[in-house]
Amino acid sequence: MNIFDRIIFTIFTIFFVLISIVIIILPFDVIQNNIIDEAVLFLNSLAGNYWIILVGLVMLLVSLRLLFSGIKRNKKSEYIIKYTNLGELKISTQTIEGLTYSVTNSFNEIRDVKANIEIVDDELIILINARVSPNVNIPEVIFKIQEKVKEHVQNCSGIKVREVRFKINEIASQVRTIK
Repeated sequence: MNIFDRIIFTIFTIFFVLISIVIIILPFDVIQNNIIDEAVLFLNSLAGNYWIILVGLVMLLVSLRLLFSGIKRNKKSEYIIKYTNLGELKISTQTIEGLTYSVTNSFNEIRDVKANIEIVDDELIILINARVSPNVNIPEVIFKIQEKVKEHVQNCSGIKVREVRFKINEIASQVRTIK
């Protein structure tokens, strides 16, 4: 949620808190009847005022925006926590992805690498989607990359890598070099 959505959300929340408080105290007859009558008269005076439709539509659109911004999930940052003698260390999944990319980018045989990290029982499962270059022995190259990724991530983060899974989507087209 961006700052605009948060401000609008705060205003809506305050508005609904006030309405809730009024609804809660209505049965106790704390609010004078003439205030309720004046509110009813005000609402009746809005009949025929078509500008109120515009206000209603704006409120509806803002409500829908807040609803969908709450549903839309950005890739959340998960952390794996290690405890050292000096305190706690949190390493994000984005950091592990970066370590993975640093290894995979050194291999010319694969392209368009996308990495996802899963944390299972304080161990990492690294999921890599990629395309391979033509005329490559896929099992041989992928095995080398898996070894290097596992070794690099474990050495740099100190976190055990349970497995490195690969999914090869397709063969990458050859890039022609113009002389």
